[in-house]
Amino acid sequence: MAKNIIKHYLAQKFLWHFFKVFLAFSTLFFLINLLENINKNDNNHLSNYLILLFSFLPILGQISTLISSLVLIACITTFYTLAKNSEITIIGNSGYSLWQICQSVLITAFLLGIFWITFGQYAIEKANNFALKLEKQHSQVQQLDFTYGSNILWLKQNYLKEKNHTIIIGLGKYNKANNVFADVGLWFFDEQQNFYQKINCRYTKIQGKWLYLSNCIVNNSTEFNQKIEQLKIATNLNNNLLQQQIVSNFAKLQFFSLFTLPKTIKNIKAVGLDARKFVVHFYGTLALPFNFLAMVLISAYFGINHIRNRQVILKIFLGILFGLFIYIIDNIAKSLGSANLISVFSATWLINLIFIALGILLLYRKEKLS
Repeated sequence: MAKNIIKHYLAQKFLWHFFKVFLAFSTLFFLINLLENINKNDNNHLSNYLILLFSFLPILGQISTLISSLVLIACITTFYTLAKNSEITIIGNSGYSLWQICQSVLITAFLLGIFWITFGQYAIEKANNFALKLEKQHSQVQQLDFTYGSNILWLKQNYLKEKNHTIIIGLGKYNKANNVFADVGLWFFDEQQNFYQKINCRYTKIQGKWLYLSNCIVNNSTEFNQKIEQLKIATNLNNNLLQQQIVSNFAKLQFFSLFTLPKTIKNIKAVGLDARKFVVHFYGTLALPFNFLAMVLISAYFGINHIRNRQVILKIFLGILFGLFIYIIDNIAKSLGSANLISVFSATWLINLIFIALGILLLYRKEKLS
């Protein structure tokens, strides 16, 4: 009975500290978003309610990129607080080893990870879809937010006005809510593949069988930097292929839930595109609860210290730095996996197993020295 009480107490302590860290970072992101939206709303077209809503909706998605670090900070502060109040010593004198002290926190963190990749990711996706819907409704009264692609999206189509002529299209940025591209370039080639004209335009919308261009600058053999407000060019681009190219190049991975990723991967592969970064993200999401386990083990090494130890604050600081190092390594591994330089297993599962093994070794060393 007493053991169950202690386990529940440790789990509650961890969850309480995680809630406080989560709330602190959420407040920080909200304030940053609020300042950005106030600056964008220089013409006072958006109501205060909408400004607050646009500031609130992205928070979960922003938090998701740092969620492992939040678990690490919550664990370190939990163990530090318990050690400061001599609770770790009291629990240890009751016959608990460091492994037993960590056990309930490990289980809680793992369950928290499962909750996050299911309900948390689902909430992120729904919040993003709602934000896009609002942005589309109010796009005429607010500055559009454009997403930079991983690279410029290059498309090739026939110039239907001239036989055997082709157009190379470079799309720089994308606004999903209104299906509008920004910073677009079009290069025209004749039947001999000789370049003869370039059009730069601020905005482009692909609708039906037409490319609608606005704020254009045309350069060819007879015109130099001629400004044209509106242009319309016929297109024969495959709409399904184009949509998957847009998803592949411009989509923010954190806005895809565990439930929609398999379908997205299937659709991208169906048109012959590389879906590797989505596959890496899918398995990386599945491995997140194991990443939380590594964070608990590592934070226990740095956070559980005798309160009279003069190096307590230094060790906590080193623990946070070590967590930052793991965060960087984890992201590098995923980038290498997305670039097909290492396997998906190495980029997702293996890297987390290494982190867990490292945490076990550190905790074993700490228990041996204590």
